[in-house]
Amino acid sequence: MLPLSRIIWPLVVNRHNRLIDYRDLVVKYLNSIVSLNQSNMTLVNELRSQINERMPYIDEVVRVSGVATHMSYTPMRAIPPTTYNLVTDLFGMHEQRVPMQNAIDLLERTIGAHKAQMWPSAIRIFNPFYWVGLIVELVASLIFSPFHAAGLNTGRLEYSLWVRSIKGLITMTATILTILVGLDQLNIIRFSVVKGWLGGWFE
Repeated sequence: MLPLSRIIWPLVVNRHNRLIDYRDLVVKYLNSIVSLNQSNMTLVNELRSQINERMPYIDEVVRVSGVATHMSYTPMRAIPPTTYNLVTDLFGMHEQRVPMQNAIDLLERTIGAHKAQMWPSAIRIFNPFYWVGLIVELVASLIFSPFHAAGLNTGRLEYSLWVRSIKGLITMTATILTILVGLDQLNIIRFSVVKGWLGGWFE
């Protein structure tokens, strides 16, 4: 899943709306269990099922949005603090009496991050350099896809300094070539002149 800062407006809107729907589900669930009884047990179970179905997607959305998903909580001084994922540990937090408002706050921070990206993500649609970088990301993901299919964890390798440097170099080269081709089409600078500057690189 692409980071929030790397997606365009329709995807930002989609994630934003799904986050709001999920937040409303969580709030409805928490309100239901406050007055849990036999009459609303079916509703609580249905809400819990819906939350579980959406939880993996929301956890990934929060992660790529750059919002911290974990918190440490100490119920008593004599007990070491326990770290919770505010998305995936939702039901366990409730059972351990961790303040559930923390989970809602996390979702609302993520919703706010998406609201802040509405205008920048709309501009990206018309930015040719964004599409060049996206193609580089796609090629890189295709390179690592066989390793993912084999069950290997390549996360550390994919985000290592040298891999990111290679991606950056390829993106910069592709961007420069895109600019030169655009200038050639506008008759601002002829591509043949650039070839002369670069000597035998294009031979």
